[in-house]
Amino acid sequence: MKLALFGIALLISFSSLANTPKFKICFERWWPYSFVNKENIPKGIEVELIQLATQPKGIAVEFQELPYQRCLDSVRHGTHDFTLHVDRTDNLTLLDKSFTDWSLSLAVKQGRFTQMSQLNTLAPRIMLAMEYPYPDEVYKRLKEMNAVIIERSFYEQSDEEAMAFFDVLENERIDAIIVDRQWASKMIRQYRLPVTILPEAFHNEPQFIGFREDRKEQAALLHRLLIAIPAPVKEQIHAKYLNEH
Repeated sequence: MKLALFGIALLISFSSLANTPKFKICFERWWPYSFVNKENIPKGIEVELIQLATQPKGIAVEFQELPYQRCLDSVRHGTHDFTLHVDRTDNLTLLDKSFTDWSLSLAVKQGRFTQMSQLNTLAPRIMLAMEYPYPDEVYKRLKEMNAVIIERSFYEQSDEEAMAFFDVLENERIDAIIVDRQWASKMIRQYRLPVTILPEAFHNEPQFIGFREDRKEQAALLHRLLIAIPAPVKEQIHAKYLNEH
């Protein structure tokens, strides 16, 4: 009788494991939200929030770092369930909760400009990364500045590659680069780059977790788990990364 009950318990246990969701999540390298550290372990604010939300429920989460466009394609083709850091321009279904912000600013050569109004008299040459579909508001502001838009392919696999992105400012053939403020500020501080972030915000765009329509059930579950994380816990995770440098 005991053996029979033990066998039933095992069957229930294995059945529960089989029904436990597994999330495959793609992300691009974007400090402080998602990156792979020197030990090849996924880290970052959004990575930790997802781990914190899913682990108590026994949900297995597999993270993979890939270029931004490959993450989008991977979700569209069903290889991954979710991709991080997308918005309405990416044509995916979005979780109805933002955990990250794309805070765009202008990076300039140190000592060359101190405020955005100085660029307005130049028809400035402003560079942006061609991989990203920037919101319409960004292009509207550039048009108002009579800016000449220079597009450059950019994907950082290391800090060294990220540092090289700023080199174009040195010869003054580019007047400014549109950058994510937090990421760029960290790079400038850490490596003492001769670059300044202008104080005025250029544009802010909330970023979301994207998924395909056929992943609605998984998305609803992930959403419920994420919004249940207490606000003080979220603040602690943010502070941990933002106070690192």
